[in-house]
Amino acid sequence: MLVTFLEYLLNYFYTLSNNYGISIILLSIGVNILLLPIFFILERLQVNEHNRQEKMAKDLSIIENVSNKNEKFFYTREIYKRHNYKTYYSLVGTLGLLVQIPFFLAAYWLLKDYPSFEGVSFGI
Repeated sequence: MLVTFLEYLLNYFYTLSNNYGISIILLSIGVNILLLPIFFILERLQVNEHNRQEKMAKDLSIIENVSNKNEKFFYTREIYKRHNYKTYYSLVGTLGLLVQIPFFLAAYWLLKDYPSFEGVSFGI
């Protein structure tokens, strides 16, 4: 379905520019514009995660010199509980890439054997 949508956009941009090279560039820009609201939300989540880690950094630096690994683990877990932090919050930074992967794959599947590209130059 995503491949069909990208193909529709590619054909639309081709009718505007009459050049496949420019159409591919416009397709990339168009997809980024469509994903912009999602990227803003993900950026806010990353800022929140960074702020949460900054608040915990002072407490975590105190236990840095604890040599007993079990004791250090339990102290760290208590600090996480105190700040209401879950370990999977650190994965928030990868969400931007995870949103883009389906579009990368769809663009690849669309462009790899696109029949109209044969014998056509990319440039103007």
